[in-house]
Amino acid sequence: MSDEIEPRDFFVVVRDGKLLAYDYIAQRQFHISLDALAVLLGGPKLGQEQAAAQVKRAGLNHAFRVPWDWDALSQIFHFGTYLRRSAESDATHEESARRYVENCEGIMDALPGDAFATVRGVEPIDLGEDSVDDLGTLKDALERRITTRRFTRQRLQFRAVATVIRNAFRYREHDGDAYKKMGMFTPTKRRAAPSGGSLQSCECYLIADRVADLNAGIFHYQSHNDHLARVADLADDFSFARLFGDQGFSDDVSAAIIITCRFDKLMWKYRNSRSYRVALLDAGHLSQVVQMVATSVDIRTWPTAAFYDQDVSTILGLQPSNIEYPLMVIGLGSGNPNPFDRDLGDGFSSV
Repeated sequence: MSDEIEPRDFFVVVRDGKLLAYDYIAQRQFHISLDALAVLLGGPKLGQEQAAAQVKRAGLNHAFRVPWDWDALSQIFHFGTYLRRSAESDATHEESARRYVENCEGIMDALPGDAFATVRGVEPIDLGEDSVDDLGTLKDALERRITTRRFTRQRLQFRAVATVIRNAFRYREHDGDAYKKMGMFTPTKRRAAPSGGSLQSCECYLIADRVADLNAGIFHYQSHNDHLARVADLADDFSFARLFGDQGFSDDVSAAIIITCRFDKLMWKYRNSRSYRVALLDAGHLSQVVQMVATSVDIRTWPTAAFYDQDVSTILGLQPSNIEYPLMVIGLGSGNPNPFDRDLGDGFSSV
């Protein structure tokens, strides 16, 4: 492991009388001296190699790994996103409700122009209609849903995949009459899953490798018009496993839904770190709807957060300027329900 810390964003904590520098991008921790910290603070004035060399001379100890625990990064996320009482906490319920509406009106101009009409890719494909017969009962789906890790690489029917995506991610309109009666207006939309502030910060991408009547490729679902648009073709040597944490069995899925979050859609309204929690909840709610609908149309599912973030972002064509990043993956495929990794074979003779 390299013992050089790069002059980029990092944070420093004091623990047991020592300075610990967290390079959270590389996920490494360093013991550093005050002199090394001073060099890092002047990093922008130096070339990267020059700064790294000066830090090393100034007293940088080797990078080290520690067993996962309730570490500084975890605590920053958890405590840094606390909802704390403020002076307004003493307001009456009526005052709080009116302040909320006034705040929403005051920030409306900051709403991204394409917040509810996100367009990625080209060559839009109409998903057609799904019939009531495509979906069974909720009780049946709840009983049959299971995470599967053994897939048969068979082609999925396009209509079934379209039914899953449409019912989970399509925008629905709010009750306009109800808003009019309250003398209010909302630019937001609904989905089958709840969303923080009804902002619908999550987007849906489909990586289709083996889907009938759909050329293999990467697609973005346009929730506002019920279309799939092609983002890119799949490389000849494409591998799901290389994206999804080198989990070999994932190469057998036929397609995968990637749930991303456009943080600009979320944080224009909720302007604090706690909104990151909301993004995770939004993705989780949508994932559950995907799995319920997929189960109803006899598609096996495998939800996972074990994926290589940068690789997935790159293949989806996500742009840092859009502040959009992947949060969740649901593999789709065929086969008998089986939660055990195919690479375990028939299991162990004894446990």
